[in-house]
Amino acid sequence: MKKTVMMSVLILLTGVSLASQQQHEQLRVQEKYKIALTNVSVELNEGKRMIDVIPEWTYKSKITAKQYVDYFDLTQAITSYLNDYPNPADWWESVNKNLSMFILGKYPSIQRLTIHIKVKPTDVNGIGSESTVTVSRGLLHHAKSAVRSYKTKHGQSSK
Repeated sequence: MKKTVMMSVLILLTGVSLASQQQHEQLRVQEKYKIALTNVSVELNEGKRMIDVIPEWTYKSKITAKQYVDYFDLTQAITSYLNDYPNPADWWESVNKNLSMFILGKYPSIQRLTIHIKVKPTDVNGIGSESTVTVSRGLLHHAKSAVRSYKTKHGQSSK
């Protein structure tokens, strides 16, 4: 039994090696990046809350060095968006969905974006919550609309 198992593994490894040599030109690289903004203070539907915002994104394939996201710019975009959020009565799920679509529209090199928002418990109710939203380029027209809407409401150019 051992010989058969070892032989099968050897054949499998050899097959992988040959396949990877033959398909070297067809490799597809997928790049992901993740950051965490911790203890962000926001005032929305439940009053002042502390949240963690964790964006994770996958880049489009074959981007240039200039197309990588500057994560300092991204953190500023997220905090500005949350501080100037136009409808403070929205639930966290809506806030996250709108934020996710805004960020995807702002950064064209991102193919897929997931944002986790962790709302920390308060002393009053002791309840925390989490919202996770994933958007991808298939929703681009909605993302562009969210960017235009945000820029219009905050007196920015819509270019």
